[in-house]
Amino acid sequence: MIKRQDGNIKVEEATLDHLYTTINDLQHWVDESPMSDHHILSCLIDSWKPKARKMIRRDWRGYSAESIHHFVNTYVGKKALTKLRQSTCVSACPDEILESINEFLLLFTNQVAPFRVTHTRQPQDIIDSGCTALKKKRDRALKKFYKTRNPEDHYLARILTKQLKSRLKKTMNNKLQKKACTKNQKDFWNVISEISGKKVQEETMELEIDGSIVTDPKKLSETMADFFSNKIKKLCSSTGLMLPITSPPRNNASHAFTKEELHQILKTTKRKKSSGIDGLPMNIVADAAAVLMDDYLKLFNLCLNRIPKLWKIALVRPLHKSGSKTDPANFRPISNLCSLEKIFERLLLKELSVLSDGSHQHGFKAHHSTTTAMLSLQEVIASRLDEKMNVVVYSLDLSAAFDMLRVDIFYELLKDEIPCWLMSTIVDFLSERKCIVNVEEASSAIRDVPLGCVQGSVLGPRLFNLYTSKIPECFPHEIEIISYADDSYVVVYDKEEKTLVKKLEECISAHTRALLSLGMIVNTKKTEAVRFGKNLPAISFDSLGEVIETKTEMKVLGVIFDQQMDWTSHVNKAVKKVNRLTAGLKFLRKRLSKQQFLNAVTSQYYGLLYYGCQVWLGQHTRSSNI
Repeated sequence: MIKRQDGNIKVEEATLDHLYTTINDLQHWVDESPMSDHHILSCLIDSWKPKARKMIRRDWRGYSAESIHHFVNTYVGKKALTKLRQSTCVSACPDEILESINEFLLLFTNQVAPFRVTHTRQPQDIIDSGCTALKKKRDRALKKFYKTRNPEDHYLARILTKQLKSRLKKTMNNKLQKKACTKNQKDFWNVISEISGKKVQEETMELEIDGSIVTDPKKLSETMADFFSNKIKKLCSSTGLMLPITSPPRNNASHAFTKEELHQILKTTKRKKSSGIDGLPMNIVADAAAVLMDDYLKLFNLCLNRIPKLWKIALVRPLHKSGSKTDPANFRPISNLCSLEKIFERLLLKELSVLSDGSHQHGFKAHHSTTTAMLSLQEVIASRLDEKMNVVVYSLDLSAAFDMLRVDIFYELLKDEIPCWLMSTIVDFLSERKCIVNVEEASSAIRDVPLGCVQGSVLGPRLFNLYTSKIPECFPHEIEIISYADDSYVVVYDKEEKTLVKKLEECISAHTRALLSLGMIVNTKKTEAVRFGKNLPAISFDSLGEVIETKTEMKVLGVIFDQQMDWTSHVNKAVKKVNRLTAGLKFLRKRLSKQQFLNAVTSQYYGLLYYGCQVWLGQHTRSSNI
């Protein structure tokens, strides 16, 4: 008996000597009256096959970079372009010009990439459009054969069936290759389950609210929107700083972008198909610049005086960080912005590139990475140990650092370093922002975002680096600080142990006050510290009322720095982690091509095993004689 999703039960009978199944929730009953040496076994199986649902996607099969030239030569395209040019010539308001450009680009997008309906059983497994077309063609041939009984129609249906099977096999191999090479271990094991025929659970968001589980997308979007909005207010109240009511003064821009600058930015822009609240993908916006370059340039130069209201509305999608997926606190708000706004941000970012955000910062900078940050920290520790110093490294934990950037403090800190026209534009960019939270195509009401540097924006990371660039100046003693985004590691050293403890407490106190002056929250209970050296006892110190004792190891950007710096703890943990993948890789080896398998090994096995090897590999091989 098979219980379907609609509640109906279908009865199926079979005579079996053995029954093998991978279904865990199988309910069965054995008849007490045996027939010879056999028993009658009745099984009730819940049908787990997900119901196919419709999803609306754009059809990009007929699109190319030259489509814009074909479109403007049509009657509809010529009429729309003439209307756009008339609007941009008359108006000097960025909101009106943006509305005209968006109207033209949306018309162009709907012409070259119209919406189509795709059927899916799981969100990540959308049926290939080519397979769908072949299946429809095959079904038409079969339908025609059933009516006419013509052998030629039957032969055509058989040929199309072979082509469909070949296409499905090729599509599945390509999909498995991409999934097997992912760095996400969960996706990796989903590939193995999919190949072996096991059920892959559908990823749906759910939250626990007042003791009950909520799965409705509309309620989820409203809940997450309320949480993100109230979170900022609670953090602000804990700092004693009020939310900024008015923005700093803005000045009229005395700068203008050139066509060469805009052309260079568009040349290096990635052609992605995701879109913000305006519904315009980046590939459409970038390719249409061949016709709309002058219109773009006028819009961006007008935006230096006032940024359009539409660009200040972000489409926010909650991204899970770690921990329970039913707790809203374990999600990070990632903003999906308008494509034209991202191009404008890149123009501003180029102007900000001449400013220094400190040599201690390794995040969001060219030629810098987590590896360079760890190498710098390793070099500082080793050099101080060679000088016979007592060395302690501590790290402070910040709560929602990127969401606490304040435009009023940013203005006061950097008004003398950033040109007036650029500062006024940045202030406008950060002020009066709003957001809409989107969960599974359901959207919340608009919420105000009074603080933050817009996670997911092009300009946000650079602004955060500039905002925190003055922190090294707050320390009362000579120290070394290495930062990667909001993660900072401070190296405190001294010849005497008693002097070291006093210096450590003074540095932490000054560091905390500097962060609080920026409006940031320090979680003192999560402060970590390690005393480096061979067989040295732990020391205790006071951190704003909390007694902290140094540990024997600390995780720094994914690599474990132990007290003696022999890296044994990190290597053992990395080996243990990759050993879990061995069975999965052996399973894939028989089912993927040689090149596909090598790609999976490189992305999964070597990526985890040798992460940060520039820091630990040489020293570990010398200490362990490997």
